[in-house]
Amino acid sequence: MDCMEYRKSASRVLDGEADAAEEKQLMLHLDGCEDCRLFHESLQVVSAMHRELVETTPPSGILEIVLETTRGRDRIPGWWKIGISAAAAVVILLGVRIGDYISSSYSDASSPDQAEVFEMDYLEAFPPGSLGERLMITMEGDADV
Repeated sequence: MDCMEYRKSASRVLDGEADAAEEKQLMLHLDGCEDCRLFHESLQVVSAMHRELVETTPPSGILEIVLETTRGRDRIPGWWKIGISAAAAVVILLGVRIGDYISSSYSDASSPDQAEVFEMDYLEAFPPGSLGERLMITMEGDADV
């Protein structure tokens, strides 16, 4: 066993959960390992302190007192809930109306004619009036010569 296992064994021995063989093996290890011996002594001190603690019983009615003092704390009043819900609904409706107004004002502006959209001259290899069109005219003129 390594020191970690012996330290677990020391805890079991102090709790009365170890058998005689485990306790004997621990004592042999503690004779040769100062770190584990110091750990075992510290564990004995803590265990003795724990045994000296007196168990206390809480005063009667403590649960009711705690519940009464914490009941209703940090709660939002009912009228606040209604007010917040109404304000949220107004903000949402206002946002929808403003969005509708903005979209209708843009759609009424110069809408392109469907014929213009489907012609799509700007997607040709050389749109009319572009530098590419001028170069093609120039090159075709040179080819004829």
